[in-house]
Amino acid sequence: MTIATSALHERPELLLGPNPFIEALPPFVPYDQWANNLRNYPLDGHDWRPLRPGAREALLSFSAKHFVPIRTILDIASGLQDLLRRSLVLTNPLDPNERRRRNTVLLSTSLKEMRRVASLDAAGAIIKGMTGMGKSRIVARVLEIIAPEQVIRHGPSEECKWTKLDQLIWVYVNHASNGSRGGLLKLILSAIDVALGSDYYVQHHKKENIDSLLATVARTLSNHRVALLVIDEKQKQNFDDSPWGIEFILFYLMLMNLGISVVMVGSPLAFVNLEGFSQVQRRFSIGGIHELIPASSADSPWWKDDFVPRMRCFSLLESDAMEKSVRDKVEFDLTGGIPGLYVALDAASQRAALRRSSALSSAELALEDIHAGADSATFRDLKDIALAATGKESDSPSKTAYLDIPETQDKAGTESAATPAGRQAPQVPLVRDASTHAAVQRLLRAHKASLTRQHNSTAARLKSMANLSEEEVAMLGFSADLIEAALKTKDDQATSAPQPKRPKPTSSSDK
Repeated sequence: MTIATSALHERPELLLGPNPFIEALPPFVPYDQWANNLRNYPLDGHDWRPLRPGAREALLSFSAKHFVPIRTILDIASGLQDLLRRSLVLTNPLDPNERRRRNTVLLSTSLKEMRRVASLDAAGAIIKGMTGMGKSRIVARVLEIIAPEQVIRHGPSEECKWTKLDQLIWVYVNHASNGSRGGLLKLILSAIDVALGSDYYVQHHKKENIDSLLATVARTLSNHRVALLVIDEKQKQNFDDSPWGIEFILFYLMLMNLGISVVMVGSPLAFVNLEGFSQVQRRFSIGGIHELIPASSADSPWWKDDFVPRMRCFSLLESDAMEKSVRDKVEFDLTGGIPGLYVALDAASQRAALRRSSALSSAELALEDIHAGADSATFRDLKDIALAATGKESDSPSKTAYLDIPETQDKAGTESAATPAGRQAPQVPLVRDASTHAAVQRLLRAHKASLTRQHNSTAARLKSMANLSEEEVAMLGFSADLIEAALKTKDDQATSAPQPKRPKPTSSSDK
């Protein structure tokens, strides 16, 4: 079969032969075109100026669709595209070996039978960052570009040996709030039903046997040729602290072996278990392990040159009454270099300006509007997030501790994440005033609590690993001897730990 040169430019994978799954996709996006493709300005081509300022407020809701490309997300977009197309190449229905493998999977009644099937080398990606960094928006925007049609209905095909196929390109689910595998698996079935109009959830929602439910979900994803499974918002308390942490990882690896790419999206604190195994690291590194962190200053290149000026393109105001340097500083101080907070503050500020100029023929943004926006009901509580991200003290009575913000954020020099293990932490200066002393005490308590959580998490992981089969241990890239040695070390440490002193008995002579 001869493939036209124009088709090869749009879908380079066809150079190695026809593939109906690849042919159904939009053209491949080269890396140097991602910035242009990601851009989405909903106000472009629409003249809002004839509207009086009071009426323009209704258009502020479209700011949610305003998407600006920045240099830190281009690798994420490219990685997601590679993962999706990689899976569709590996599961080409014109390959007779792949058809036999797929049929064996669909006829399997247990996980053990599925694991015997020759595995594919699908992969994954991790996208982590604290709240407000735009992780979910980035993934959703990329999916709109690389696979705008989530479902593709294929008719009869003699070459592919099917009478019809409802192909589900990707599935996007939020992690179960109760942290259980059963909850996550049923959410996956529900998401499939929403996309296809099927009733898998109704058929299987009463299943309590986890292994049976795992097999059902794996078969269903394989049956509909899902190429990309996205699991979003994995908070630390429902992943790292879950007794099913190891089993979650094994489930993701099994899906990859079936040709399904897995993308994890969430807080940096959620991925401790995932990043502790060599095999898992290798698989997820193929799509990339990406971390989005706040801008370290108003002069950070991606913030100053990419994000802020393009976000300001969504404006329903004729002019800006402030000097640029003044506006840059006040907005950064209020948002902590967090994109999601900037979007919220900008909308609240524009709303204040439009209301102030409601009866006039035009409107301009003033410093008072930014402060009014910062004190508005839509932004007021978000200021604590910016303070937490920058390590500053909140004036809120609750002094909220956010679980998805790393406890140590280096904002002084480079834009780094929490201080990694083994790296020297910043020195704490000697302090004498009461308020600073209290702040240091809170940091020390937080550090001690963090160490306790890490110890408990490690103990739970080792206990789970002790019950794994040799095959499951190999999937994680470990050996049984290594696990046995780790368990012995943990027990030895527990035995040698100093015991609390008991009070000395009081003798009659001491009275």
